[in-house]
Amino acid sequence: MAFREFANLPKNVQRFRRELYKGCQQAVGVVKQLGEKSTNTQRACTFLATATVINADAALLLADAELFPPALSLLRTCLEAQARANYVVSLNPSECEQKARDFNDLTDFIQARECEDILALIAKDGSIPIQCVPPDCAEKCRRIVSKAKLKLADGETFKSRIRRLEQQWSFSSVTQAMRQKPKHLLNQPVLEGVEVYWRSGCLSVHASPASLLWYSPDLNLIAEIWLRTSLYATISLVLSYGGDPDRELGTAIQLFRECYQSS
Repeated sequence: MAFREFANLPKNVQRFRRELYKGCQQAVGVVKQLGEKSTNTQRACTFLATATVINADAALLLADAELFPPALSLLRTCLEAQARANYVVSLNPSECEQKARDFNDLTDFIQARECEDILALIAKDGSIPIQCVPPDCAEKCRRIVSKAKLKLADGETFKSRIRRLEQQWSFSSVTQAMRQKPKHLLNQPVLEGVEVYWRSGCLSVHASPASLLWYSPDLNLIAEIWLRTSLYATISLVLSYGGDPDRELGTAIQLFRECYQSS
């Protein structure tokens, strides 16, 4: 992936971007290599940390072009992913693995629901031009739906299961649960202004012409949110692989100092 230089960003951010990407790419490779042997915690945190870093970096590109509303919209998804990853690794080992399994099920069920809808659209004769349907799309969708249905209880649908799990994994539910863990090392970035950033992102997602004018942060603020969310999501990823909590927190503090005190 090509990396772009940002003239207005604090020093060293470019290096951190590369390091974060490299760490996430390595984690994805490990999960793929382990396959079914990878733990639910590793699968969930790899997905969440990778989504955070990739989307946050895209938000930086948009902010550099002074497209702040879409940048904030992307940062909302990053904050949600970071909070969920933090929550997973804040639990004790047995509870952590169960909660991570629930999250992985949620992503699988959402994918299966969309595949069901795709199959329904394809089944309508003449409604979709053949060139709009990717090769083997129907077969891939059927496999995904069939595999996900094995996890459903009798009489349960994807929509009903998703509704229950989505309530548990909403941003509000996760941050409220983290507030009950005041001493956890990843709690501070959840409580210190993150909800304000998240709600700013909500305004950008559900924007009217008037609301687009109310909040125009500068590039450095976007960069700070990017650094916070990316670092702490990546720390959650490292912890899911058995990393040392004290050492990882110390590394994060040092990164903050290098970025914002030497700039």
